[in-house]
Amino acid sequence: MIQQLEQTDHKLKLCVFDRNVLPGSCVWTITSELIEKRCKRMVVVISDEYLDSDACDFQTKFALSLCPGKSLSW
Repeated sequence: MIQQLEQTDHKLKLCVFDRNVLPGSCVWTITSELIEKRCKRMVVVISDEYLDSDACDFQTKFALSLCPGKSLSW
């Protein structure tokens, strides 16, 4: 899925945790900084793993908190 999304005409740049996050800091700090400083949009792929993940819950809520009046696209 990553390869398909990155190789579209939309020129998407994905932040993939295992690929783009360097070890050595608090995961929550790194994640929030990446979302706040580098993300223009957030794509959420709903899966069983997503629904069970505290990290995914945090990331989604944090991203939504940055622009509380923004509408969601479903």
